[in-house]
Amino acid sequence: MMMMMMELKWFIRIAVMSVLLVLEGTTSYACLEHEKIALLQLKPFFNGFDHLNNWDEVKIPNCCQWKGIDCYTTTGRLKGLDLSYTVDGNKGWYLNASMFLPFVELKSLYLGSNAIAGCIQNEDEAQLRLPKLQKLDLSFNLFRYNTFSFLEGLSNLESLAMNNNNLQGSIDIKDAGTKLKQFAHLEELRLDENLFNNSAFASLKVFSNLRYLSISHNLLKGSLDMKDLDIFTNLRELHMSGNQFKDIVIHKGTTTYACLEHEKIALLQLKPFFNGFDYLNNWDEVEIPNCFKWKGTPPQGDSKDSTLVTQYEAQLRLPKLQKLDLSFNHFRDNTFSFLEGLSNLESLAMNNNNLQGSIDIKGLRNLTNLKYLDLRWNQIESLQSFNDAGTKLKQFAHLEELRLDGNLLNNSAFASLKVFSNLKKLSMSENLLKGSLDMKDLDIFTNLRELHMSGNQFKDIVIHKGTTTYACLEHEKIALLQLKPFFNGFDYLNNWDEVEIPNCFKWKGTPPQGDSKDSTLVTQYEAQLRLPKLQKLDLSFNHFRDNTFSFLEGLSNLESLAMNNNNLQGSIDIKGLRNLTNLKYLDLRWNQIESLQSFNDAGTKLKQFAHLEELRLDGNLLNNSAFASLKVFSNLKKLSMSENLLKGSLDMKDLDIFTNLRELDMSRNQFKDIVIHKGII
Repeated sequence: MMMMMMELKWFIRIAVMSVLLVLEGTTSYACLEHEKIALLQLKPFFNGFDHLNNWDEVKIPNCCQWKGIDCYTTTGRLKGLDLSYTVDGNKGWYLNASMFLPFVELKSLYLGSNAIAGCIQNEDEAQLRLPKLQKLDLSFNLFRYNTFSFLEGLSNLESLAMNNNNLQGSIDIKDAGTKLKQFAHLEELRLDENLFNNSAFASLKVFSNLRYLSISHNLLKGSLDMKDLDIFTNLRELHMSGNQFKDIVIHKGTTTYACLEHEKIALLQLKPFFNGFDYLNNWDEVEIPNCFKWKGTPPQGDSKDSTLVTQYEAQLRLPKLQKLDLSFNHFRDNTFSFLEGLSNLESLAMNNNNLQGSIDIKGLRNLTNLKYLDLRWNQIESLQSFNDAGTKLKQFAHLEELRLDGNLLNNSAFASLKVFSNLKKLSMSENLLKGSLDMKDLDIFTNLRELHMSGNQFKDIVIHKGTTTYACLEHEKIALLQLKPFFNGFDYLNNWDEVEIPNCFKWKGTPPQGDSKDSTLVTQYEAQLRLPKLQKLDLSFNHFRDNTFSFLEGLSNLESLAMNNNNLQGSIDIKGLRNLTNLKYLDLRWNQIESLQSFNDAGTKLKQFAHLEELRLDGNLLNNSAFASLKVFSNLKKLSMSENLLKGSLDMKDLDIFTNLRELDMSRNQFKDIVIHKGII
């Protein structure tokens, strides 16, 4: 009986707990009444285009379900409020910040694109007193005045977006020197697309803990002074593109002397007795720490016991910076020496500047973590590599993407690119590369996934044919090396070196290679373009004429090939594509191709093109006979053959095999009708 009672008690407890769990899972917390009232008071100001039409306490009593509202699931209080794009019109108006006071738990507030010109300048109404707010978006408004006093009540703000306003000059923050703690949490500041000038940097120092600063497309110009950025020691990303900077000001090191501490103390003890008429007003250890700069002291360095102080060259020292964008400026400095202090930099964009002539890449030698380098659309003619480049490869071991499009580089540039041997993406489109593309220039890039060289003047590919040589047997090489010490007078056998010359048949005094019947046959195969990891190759807008594609056979992982807008003519031999079993995209548009030569045993080769999904053949000279050779591409999803010489009747049988086709474009041909083959029983 006792056992039954205990089992009953446990059953009741489990049942009660189950009911509570069910109730907890189905309970929906409604927003607080006073916050709902505050939201309804906001509605008339932000209901342009009836954007807030579902803010209706009758139809939807729970305001947590209203558009733009995010509530805490436990308390029902407002967590996020999105009122972006809710004001109809572009006439500026002033916001009453006190209307947001009820939302004391609010973490994010979005007010972008609402034509807000500022906050009402009233001591009680001008500040957003939201102690837990972390993200504030005021972008794409009409703020004209630079006072940020309304931010003073946002002690936990982490992200502020003021981009795309009309802010000018510098930022005005009252008592900024004493307010640093108020912005201690601010990590992200967006000020793009305003009218700030260089004086803005001084006022930005109150945001010293920033990790992300973007001040692109303003009126910053002339010289970028490195001192203006020294305070941002936590900065990870810095974006200053679209300004008018021309150069970088580097402050060279100087040697000064500082007086000894006990002498400074003695001078300060003298000051009260000799400070008539405030004569010694600059004797101030806070404002001027070095007492050799105080009035009446000897010229610095005259004291034999003075302390030597060396100030090193002030490079751009932002130890945590990972991303730097200086694109679309007017920079001309080709040395990059100012970057040497950015040891953690991973991404550098200097595209669309005025970099000209030869670029000295030694300035990048300390950027050992660099992954992305963008130098597009300058006037770079060459890259100066290291004299000891072979030992410097490790410095660029992490560089994965290099963009050099739109410069003046010629074929000699390939030699200096070998220091970037670990690249995954290389882009050299629209340069002055021309003539023959030598496969040897690309052999080192064994990790390359994407190669873009469109818009150049390449005509053909240089393939280095294989040769047959003979190598001596290993035991004979060992025997020769044992003989060397006895017959090496006058260093006669100095080239008997198995490291420098592994094949001993090339050593002095040995028989011509191949004379030994027991020699080992060594065959060097044809040097195709062997980039084993390459997935995307763009050779469009060149002058290629080779219709065989044989140079591509080593690209077994290629997924995308663009050969459009070249001089491919006549019949194209697609056997050259037989090893590209992973090919998904093939672009042969705007050539003068008349036909495609399919395999003799095409029926058994269908698997080789099983992954090809898109084939573009527009703007060629193909006629109706081309359909027969296209059957090897039976898994196509998109086929484009517009502007060819297709004419007469379009026979549906020619298309039956393309059962996966989603898009078919055969516009601008000369088809007259369609042939449908009726079924028979």
